[in-house]
Amino acid sequence: MKVVITGGFGFLGLHLCKRLLAIGELTSADDEKKEVKQVILFDLGEAKDVPEDPRLRIVTGDITDASECEKLIDEDGMVIFHLASVMSGDGETDFDVCWRVNLEGTRNLLEVCRKRVGCKFIFASSGACFGERPEGPETDLTKFLPSTSYGMTKACCELMINDYTRRNFLDGRVARLPTVIPRPERNSGLPAAFSDVLREPLLGKDCVLNLPPDMPHAVCGYRVLVRNLLHLADLPAAAFADSTDRSMNLPCLSLTLQQLYEALQSLVPSARLGKVSYEPDVNLTAKLKTFHRNMLATRARSMGMVADA
Repeated sequence: MKVVITGGFGFLGLHLCKRLLAIGELTSADDEKKEVKQVILFDLGEAKDVPEDPRLRIVTGDITDASECEKLIDEDGMVIFHLASVMSGDGETDFDVCWRVNLEGTRNLLEVCRKRVGCKFIFASSGACFGERPEGPETDLTKFLPSTSYGMTKACCELMINDYTRRNFLDGRVARLPTVIPRPERNSGLPAAFSDVLREPLLGKDCVLNLPPDMPHAVCGYRVLVRNLLHLADLPAAAFADSTDRSMNLPCLSLTLQQLYEALQSLVPSARLGKVSYEPDVNLTAKLKTFHRNMLATRARSMGMVADA
């Protein structure tokens, strides 16, 4: 079996790749465990810190180029983990790039899978889909009214994957992700402060966070996320027999920046930690309040997915 990871040079893509190579097998669309003979990391830019493994192939390219997608998915029965995306901050800066990458790029991949037989498509969506909604936890069925272009494109992709699956073009599965922390370096995502609050103090650096200390946000660690993505890919087709909806919230913890920093202080001597201060950006705070705050992962938990302790 061949496995493709788009966005494969990134933080999540590399961790997923390493875990997949260690496991060495994955369930195909016909519900058979098969040996992973090749993992293809596909992304823009330069691949760094990739594992040395003869099963690993590095491909540089752009999902907005349909011909490159054709070359990438070159046989039946492949499994695609689609992580590539313009992030929320960049999506607000440049609508056209966000549209091309997140929507047209995803459709390019779906169309290639449609021409093949027995492909499985695992898509990383986001709690940014929710947007304006009533108070209370976000459920698997909470209506989407996203407040960012990033969230809008993710919501559209969820509907596309549902329909491609309904028509038996592929086996699509959608994981609606919490914010994954801590990332090893700064990024353009609107919730970046939820990684900054851990990473920067641990590096001995003082940091000023652009969000209020008491605003709850749905987060998870990368180890749990990788486990859940692989579990989602391995589920038998019968697990989805009760509904045409292929999307679900992933388990999370609802935490504030203050809670995260206090947890850090309980583990690391204060003298070794950088200090944290807060200068909330009013517009950013208002926008991020429409993202995931406390996602209830009822469906995912019933299928065996787990949250951080």
